[in-house]
Amino acid sequence: MQMQNTITEKLQELTTFRREKSEQVIAEAVEIGVEKMWIDDVLSQYLRKRISRRKAIQLAGLDLVRLAEHQDRAVQMDIKWGKVRGKIYH
Repeated sequence: MQMQNTITEKLQELTTFRREKSEQVIAEAVEIGVEKMWIDDVLSQYLRKRISRRKAIQLAGLDLVRLAEHQDRAVQMDIKWGKVRGKIYH
């Protein structure tokens, strides 16, 4: 049976692996988390048509915008499929 590591245990392991102080690891984790949340928000704003594609590309980059578009199309296709009860459509 594998035990889940607590945040404290993970932090201790990271400080050991990286040979850094916990403050440094925490600061980097916050920076990474904020960056991820910011990109998620930019892409969400774009998909909701609150910002333009051009602006989304400027803020998040073309690759992430394309990935978000692809994922959104897949979700929309799943929804459409579900609405017709799994019948094949074209």
